[in-house]
Amino acid sequence: MGLLERSVLIARLLSLLLACLAPAAAGAALLELSSDRAADDFTGVAWVLADAPAELSAEQALVSDAFETVDAPRITFSRQTRPAWVRLPLVNASAADAQWMMLTRRATLEVLDIWLERDGALQRVFDYENLEQRISSLRRYVTLAAPIGLDAGERATLLIRFKAPVSGWLPMKIVPVELLPQEILRLLALFIACVVGTAALVTYSLVLFVATRRSLYVLYALATSMLLLETLNLQGITTALITPAAPGLGLSLFSAMPVTAAAALYLAFASRFLEIPPGTRLAPIT
Repeated sequence: MGLLERSVLIARLLSLLLACLAPAAAGAALLELSSDRAADDFTGVAWVLADAPAELSAEQALVSDAFETVDAPRITFSRQTRPAWVRLPLVNASAADAQWMMLTRRATLEVLDIWLERDGALQRVFDYENLEQRISSLRRYVTLAAPIGLDAGERATLLIRFKAPVSGWLPMKIVPVELLPQEILRLLALFIACVVGTAALVTYSLVLFVATRRSLYVLYALATSMLLLETLNLQGITTALITPAAPGLGLSLFSAMPVTAAAALYLAFASRFLEIPPGTRLAPIT
């Protein structure tokens, strides 16, 4: 065999070797968890299976080669017909054992099961059908949360199965337990502002009603209260606390009722405020 033939053969062997190593290298990307900062960018490290077979088990999903990498910081899909899977390889990059919480701001889901694989063993850390765990999580963290505990330098895999009622959007963040108070406060900031602002408007309307005895101010207070109820619904609080056993029913009920009631009440308020008798037909503008 001449020198040229040997060079071609070596080049082909190297190409085959690189082709074999490419999938392993691609799958070796890990989300490095630190004890002093949260992780919420999953570009290139999360793997998703959007249209998973219904009979797929957690053990099968852990080793399935049908997953595709996420090429964006957030995990999103189009409208779901079946539960999707997310596989997230992790490593504790800190020098000591540490604890994190996986938080998702989307509290209203149809399915959310979370497992943590450590040393080949799968442990379920969150079960959406466990009503006590779900409500406890919402009351303690203002969102759904799953614990993650890793030894120093340990590698693990977070496995998530979920289905949303409208679109496949899973806003999630992995937060060190030391930073949880700040994260919860951040989640609560906008919600608290809405509640305080709404309460102030309702209180002012009721004061005006007591002073003037005009019922239109009660209509305004009720309409504003409906908007607060819709805010609670967007946070997932109404379905979790009022209809926890049937989140789908709660979502359907509380998505339409507050907005419809608020529109009707504001219309009645405007009619009273402008002193337009109900049923009056307005002349067209010429």
